Amino acid sequence: MRSKKNRERAQELGLDIDDISGFKDFDDLKAEIDPDPVEEYLSGGEETAAEGAAPAEQIEDIYSGHRMEQEVSVGDYEDDYDDEYDEEYDDEEYDDEYDDEYDDDEDEPRHRAWKIILLIAALALLALVGYRVYDHFFADNAASEASKVTVKVAVATEGEIYVESPITAKVEAIEEAAIVPVVAGKVTSVSYKQGDYVKKGAVLLTVDDTQAKAQVEQAKAAMTQMESAVTQAKTAADQANTGVEQAKVILDQAEADFARYQTLYEEGAISQQQYESAQLQLTNAQAQYSNAQAQQVSAQAQVTSVQAQSDSAKAAYQSAVESLSYYSVTAPISGYLTSFSATTGGVVGQAVIGYISDTSELVVNTTVSEALTGKINEGDTVDVYISSLDETVKGTVKTFTKVPAPNTVTYPITINIKNPDADILAGMFVEVRIKSEYKAYAVKVPSDAVMVKNGEPIVVTIVDGLPVFNTVVTGIDNGNEVEIVSGIKKGDVVITSGQQYVQEGEEVNIAN
Repeated sequence: MRSKKNRERAQELGLDIDDISGFKDFDDLKAEIDPDPVEEYLSGGEETAAEGAAPAEQIEDIYSGHRMEQEVSVGDYEDDYDDEYDEEYDDEEYDDEYDDEYDDDEDEPRHRAWKIILLIAALALLALVGYRVYDHFFADNAASEASKVTVKVAVATEGEIYVESPITAKVEAIEEAAIVPVVAGKVTSVSYKQGDYVKKGAVLLTVDDTQAKAQVEQAKAAMTQMESAVTQAKTAADQANTGVEQAKVILDQAEADFARYQTLYEEGAISQQQYESAQLQLTNAQAQYSNAQAQQVSAQAQVTSVQAQSDSAKAAYQSAVESLSYYSVTAPISGYLTSFSATTGGVVGQAVIGYISDTSELVVNTTVSEALTGKINEGDTVDVYISSLDETVKGTVKTFTKVPAPNTVTYPITINIKNPDADILAGMFVEVRIKSEYKAYAVKVPSDAVMVKNGEPIVVTIVDGLPVFNTVVTGIDNGNEVEIVSGIKKGDVVITSGQQYVQEGEEVNIAN
């Protein structure tokens, strides 16, 4: 009976067919009966795997047959089915025929499974042999590479090196001016606000100027009137000048006539009456001339008086015009409105209403110690670092006082900084960096390249791939670079990291 044969094959394979329901599927069952031959081989169970493995077709047959029986009945039905089956096929001939047929069918898959097992075993053996060869020929080299010290290197260069002494200070505007209205009054307009940039002379605000304009008109009328009076006085003076000239001509003629008549009279050529008539004419001419001169002086005095009045009227007018200009409050300098409190409709007085700062150029006022006095001269260029902008700009030493500030032992210094983009704001803190030590040409290496060994500075170089220890003489050290006075030269490759662990003459790994 087929069911009986299934049971017998399951027993030969060491299975409890009644407990086969504990497996989830065919693959789970197969894994239990027919383990992975590669895994068996690697774990030392090659022989067991080869001898005890169950062909997949046998397992599947048992599994499917038992599943079919379970689907119908696991209890009484199984017994009924077996009895019925035995009665129908209880024939020895049939069983033999069936067994021969079944055996022929199962020989081929079993043979194929053995081929797969043997192939996997051969591949595993080949991998094992390859690993042994690799381990023999390459493991020593790998271990040798792993034992090398890993270092980083740099190249010794030549160039300037210096040490900077930082001085913290605050920048100020090169110029600052207060905004103070000259006149008080109501604000009629405001043209700018705080933070705006304004040019010198720009109108910031206007104050009600109605009364001021009226005063200008009155002053202008008075000035015009006095200018007319001056013109009239000058005309009168010109006429007086003409009268003097005419009187002088008459006088000169009278004097000449009198002199001629006097001679004739003395000679007896004319009568006394004629002589006295000439003398009278001279006296009249002299009187007329004196009168003309008096009029001339009076006219000139009038011109002077009127001219003074006119000048006064003109000054009053100019003063009125100037006063009118005060009602327009203008920027005293070019710069930024750092504060500005005026509003349209508000009232301003003769007090500060804002400030303008010219930051096109900034100034740093600070002091330096005695140790730096020999390192600074007017006109020197210094680096100025602005931390808030993370930016370094150039500054110029404008003044340097070689006399200490009162009650101190420090020396005042003023540094100007150009600020064309206006990105540096007045009030920012800066760090003025003055070069206290400087050399234009020096062999230098990174500071990390220098180590101290037995009290001496050492620099380890790489020569022909091997480390060499060099005792050096150092100079300027700014924390980033060190000047090498002697011991190595420009172009040498130096170790900057890991040199504490290397041995002279032993190979190293170079990380960079």
